[in-house]
Amino acid sequence: MKKRQAGILTAVLCVLLAGCSGTQSPSADLSAGPPASAAQTETPANPVKADAPPEEEPAPQGIADAYVGEWQDAEDGPSGGQCRLSIDCGADGIYAIDIRWDDSRWRFTGTYDEIWEGIDYIGARYSEQTLDGGEIQSTAVLEEETGMLYLDEGGVLQWEDTFEHMGENMKFGRVS
Repeated sequence: MKKRQAGILTAVLCVLLAGCSGTQSPSADLSAGPPASAAQTETPANPVKADAPPEEEPAPQGIADAYVGEWQDAEDGPSGGQCRLSIDCGADGIYAIDIRWDDSRWRFTGTYDEIWEGIDYIGARYSEQTLDGGEIQSTAVLEEETGMLYLDEGGVLQWEDTFEHMGENMKFGRVS
């Protein structure tokens, strides 16, 4: 595998260096501008624009509407109704997810995955402690946590935490 990667890297470097090895003639006067014949050439009616990188399309508005809002785990769920989840979606289709349960808080950023039909996320879990002055101190406990939020057939939000499995058996209902 390493030999293959080294071979690919070598080939890419050779191609890049080959493009950089061109020379200009020392007698060329670049400050004089283009030759007269080039200046009189007509410009095409429809100039070709360089291809811009494809932009990631935002989630369709109907999909974002289905997820955005406040959610709470069921009273008979693992958290006893204490776990709350908030989802917002920006104009760019990026979801901001905030989950609070006891003294833990999860903050995720994700996008809608059309294949898996859910919000694929990455983020971190924080431990929160209220100090004597009322200030809340937040400490990162686990970073680069991944998972997915999705709606089941009944419109219940499911939390599939692929690292800690904290969301197992939680069924979130919409609060607002």
